[in-house]
Amino acid sequence: MESIDDLRAAATLASWLGRPCVDEVVVRTPWLVAEEQDRSAKAIRRLFNDCGCGVGMTAFVVATTAVLVLQLSRHGWSWAPVGTALVVGVGAAVVGKLLGLAWSCLRLRALLRRMSGA
Repeated sequence: MESIDDLRAAATLASWLGRPCVDEVVVRTPWLVAEEQDRSAKAIRRLFNDCGCGVGMTAFVVATTAVLVLQLSRHGWSWAPVGTALVVGVGAAVVGKLLGLAWSCLRLRALLRRMSGA
């Protein structure tokens, strides 16, 4: 990326779903110092390749644990609370993944806007 047009083009690719996977990002904008160019390139690559799995996994663990603890404390041990906890956990994982994708998309667009001075 060498110009504001390159940054704008990258911002158009920054979508919630269907973001392209990026192997390498090189930032050569003349208004950024070399250290900031390297840091920006790493951040852009990381944000383009973010799949939201970290947030989804965290949501799964938290939701499954919370439901399981609540169910077991009320009803004691049986397989039904385990099944309920897993169903709730999978739902939370899907929502968490989508929220993670949305968050990384917003961060990527904000970074590209900051870099372009807009």
